[in-house]
Amino acid sequence: MTAPSRNAQQPPSRRSPNVAPPLEQTLGMLMFVCDISADQAFAILRTVSQDRTIKLTLIAEQISKDLPELARSNRFERRMHIDGILSNAHRRVVDATARLLNEESNNF
Repeated sequence: MTAPSRNAQQPPSRRSPNVAPPLEQTLGMLMFVCDISADQAFAILRTVSQDRTIKLTLIAEQISKDLPELARSNRFERRMHIDGILSNAHRRVVDATARLLNEESNNF
């Protein structure tokens, strides 16, 4: 078996070379779902891993499988909420603009 050639390019990656892909994916999911920083997400995973004496990567892989399943539950209600946000966004923009214009006119 021959070693891969130096000319063989790997696709570019934005991930840190020290973070495994499943871990990076799980950190991103936790950051989004829990509205926390990467450091906070990592601290949560590390704590669970240490408390249960299970490898951090195994915890991350399991969570990355579990969160999408959770997202599929109550799909209809969540979709209605998102649709409501999207369909009424223009009203919130108009209201915010009106308040801003009102504040500006009161300053004169």
